[in-house]
Amino acid sequence: MAFEYAELDRNELDQFKPLLRGPVLALSDDCARDRARDAVLLDLGGKPDLAPERDEPPGHYNLVLGQHVIAAAGYFTVEEDDEGFVTVFDLSLSVPATARTLVDEVKEMVQQGLTVLRSGRKGRASRVRVNYDQIAYF
Repeated sequence: MAFEYAELDRNELDQFKPLLRGPVLALSDDCARDRARDAVLLDLGGKPDLAPERDEPPGHYNLVLGQHVIAAAGYFTVEEDDEGFVTVFDLSLSVPATARTLVDEVKEMVQQGLTVLRSGRKGRASRVRVNYDQIAYF
């Protein structure tokens, strides 16, 4: 199975709240969910579409992967290439030390989740590329 775009009800959102890592600026009720891998990518708010020079907060995301919560933060731009438009995220990850061996899978899942989330919000297929500026372990 793969990520699917989903909307969370109030009870589901309340279950995630105690797990969240990093700033929660505006917890969105839509998400990308992969039930087979017990993974959910949540949007915690921010202004990821504005240039960092504007001093607006980056977008904040959490990938809840089983018992692990991976925090991601950063900005995105939209670029054009031969295939059309692509949303390019520049993210920093904060990964629990207990998930260190999963970091390649986590990077792939964040990209897949952001693709599904962006596509669901746009109502059409969207291409996403993620660059990882920094990966920190805690």
